[in-house]
Amino acid sequence: MNTARHKHFTTRQTGLSLIELMVAMVIGLILIAGVIEIYVNSKQTYRDQDALSRLQENGRYALSILTTNVRPAGFSGCGNIDSVEPNVIATGVVPSSFAADSAVTGSEYKTSTWDPALPVALGANVLANTDILTVSRAGDCGATVTGNLAPTNANIQVNGNNTCGFKTDQVLMVSDCTAADVFRVVNNPTTGSLIQTVTHSKSSNNANVLSKLYQQDAEVLTFSSETYFIRNGTSGIPSLWVLDNTQATVGNNPLELVEGVENMQVEYALDAGSDGVPDSYAAADVAKANWDKVVAVRVRLLLRTIENVNAPAYSFNGVNYTGGFLRQEMTATIKLRNRGLM
Repeated sequence: MNTARHKHFTTRQTGLSLIELMVAMVIGLILIAGVIEIYVNSKQTYRDQDALSRLQENGRYALSILTTNVRPAGFSGCGNIDSVEPNVIATGVVPSSFAADSAVTGSEYKTSTWDPALPVALGANVLANTDILTVSRAGDCGATVTGNLAPTNANIQVNGNNTCGFKTDQVLMVSDCTAADVFRVVNNPTTGSLIQTVTHSKSSNNANVLSKLYQQDAEVLTFSSETYFIRNGTSGIPSLWVLDNTQATVGNNPLELVEGVENMQVEYALDAGSDGVPDSYAAADVAKANWDKVVAVRVRLLLRTIENVNAPAYSFNGVNYTGGFLRQEMTATIKLRNRGLM
């Protein structure tokens, strides 16, 4: 006889309860939020580091440009500006004379104007609270004089194998160890011949003739006079600019050099004792009485990032700048090769 057996089954829950599911979702959301925050912070850190790297690269490049062009200030061929003061017959050259007191000059911003006054060629686009720096010198490309040495000639002949590319309206310097003349080229000198004729007639100069009869030991060199200043670039960002003062139309087409340079301050090392060693540093408003005593130039630049970043406000040389950009100061002291013993 079969005995009926009653089996009792215990009902067991499978899966997750609603509460457990909600807890798991909250934990998951917290983990996802943490991952997102780490990602966002990492991305922002990368952006900040990238912006800082570009800022520093721009600063190094700007100081390299200034160092390269300030160091040979006053060079005038085989002599220097203190021993050989050139006679300037070229028209439109700023400065109109090239002497010991014009190899390095500048202007200091004071309250609402500059001292000394800004060169007219710069116009009104220089940023307030920034300094300007002007450097004049003979260049590093030259050609030896070969002929047309008569003192009444309005042209001079040089070795045609030079690589200088002399051209119309360019300002050149002819120099030996005792004298020098700065003139503007009137013709477009031909290339490819052994002899190159460079004309310096009165149509672009104050005189047809040079100050002396140069011999074949003289050299014709390129000449530069450049003013460095700060103004907003084409994108609206402050930049380091340069103006070529030797252009036939003064003030025409300044060149934007480095973006993100917000301020430039310049001090001049003065050698009052004429022993080749600087005795003090002074701003342009003080140094202007002793430009011929300048043996070095100290340049301080304030760099800022191009992009907005989370950065606090910044103070530089008494000027307060709003936050939103990383900023960094960079400094270089540049010794003038042709002066001093530093």
